[in-house]
Amino acid sequence: MCIILFASFTCKGGISVVNGLSHEHQNAQLTGSIKVKNEGTKTERVSLYLQDLVPNCDGSVVYQEPSGQQWIFLDKDFIELGAGEEVEVKYSLVPFKERETSQWQVVMVEAEDPIATDHQGGVQINSKVRYAIQIVLHAGAYQAPEVGFHEVKLNSKETISVTLKNHGSYMTFVNLKLEVLTEEGKIVKVFEGNNRRIYPGYCTTFTIPVDDIPAGKYAGVLVADNGKDLYGSHLLLEL
Repeated sequence: MCIILFASFTCKGGISVVNGLSHEHQNAQLTGSIKVKNEGTKTERVSLYLQDLVPNCDGSVVYQEPSGQQWIFLDKDFIELGAGEEVEVKYSLVPFKERETSQWQVVMVEAEDPIATDHQGGVQINSKVRYAIQIVLHAGAYQAPEVGFHEVKLNSKETISVTLKNHGSYMTFVNLKLEVLTEEGKIVKVFEGNNRRIYPGYCTTFTIPVDDIPAGKYAGVLVADNGKDLYGSHLLLEL
């Protein structure tokens, strides 16, 4: 299966989502749209449906059938696009009552016709293009959440895994920085990761390579930055 997630490109032509794969809304902004374009030369039939997104600490995600109260409402769940045509699918959002938190879900945009067909061991495998559009609504007055160091682990003296957890009620983006110093205080390595999205109650893991550092004893300083607050931790490393 050809699954396209969190990137705006197409797989052998077909459809694309042209206005972004992540939409964030504040409490007063309760409408939005998803723009789908047919990049190919034949008519495309496209289904749109909701799924829950369950993020794992290693950065992978699981999509599953929606649970709980519906809060995203699409004005179309099926569209047909001619060659080169672009269609806008509008949606509206309903905040959960008396809850100040981030709500999130994904809208799946899936081409019905396969882009390729393969046969393996007598089984036909159809490959389809599918996009997952993250919709996030910050209900209430947004507050940057507390971020904690859930786990720090040295893996065979080759990498350091740092797992950060969101202890608040709102989604946040976090950047992680590590400085490795000799016992004399000389900096031998600085690592700075890309911003990672962390949903309330969930975590994400940064993997930092350290196999390029000579064997020895070192001190490490970890700093997690959510754009408002800095959270630090000290390490003792023996490589």
